[in-house]
Order: sequence, then C-alpha cells, then structure tokens
Amino acid sequence: VGHKMVAQAENLAQALKAYQEHKPDLVTLDLSLNDENGIELLKALRQADKAAKVLIVTSNAQKKIHDEVMAAGACGFLGKPFDRKDLTAALALVSP
Repeated sequence: VGHKMVAQAENLAQALKAYQEHKPDLVTLDLSLNDENGIELLKALRQADKAAKVLIVTSNAQKKIHDEVMAAGACGFLGKPFDRKDLTAALALVSP
C-alpha cells in the first residue's frame, strides 16, 4: 500500500492547522522545528486528537529523547540518517 503526503508544516501553528484540515493517518514529525520544540507539537497533536499517530524522525538518538517522545504518545521513532528500507519498515510498524 502506498503513502501520500497531504501537507507539510514548518511550525507548530501550521502543523496543527494542517492536521485539523487533513486528518492524516500518520504524521511524520522531525523534532527540530525552526524555533520550536517538536515534542511540544507531539503533545499538542495528541491533545487535539488522542488517536493521532505520530512517527518521530530525528537525528537525536539519545535514549532520554526516545523515552520522552514515546511517553508523550509517539507511535514510533526513526533515527536519521535513514534509507528507504528503514522508512518502509517504520511505516509498516505504525501504519493502519
């Protein structure tokens, strides 16, 4: 089954608006967002929709960060750099 990107956002406000508009099956979220914190966006998405599926994509592979995002409601964690095989495997684990 293929995947399609329905929106892209550069900050928390844009991301929340895009989520409400498109209600995607899955959000891929980089923890580095300009001047904002991706963990705060994860929490805001999960507060807006408890069923939101968010896959964290980050180059910060510290166990502390992994544990924090998983506790905040992420459905998966994909470390950078990654290749197509890594992404496909992560999507298979978290996609409906």
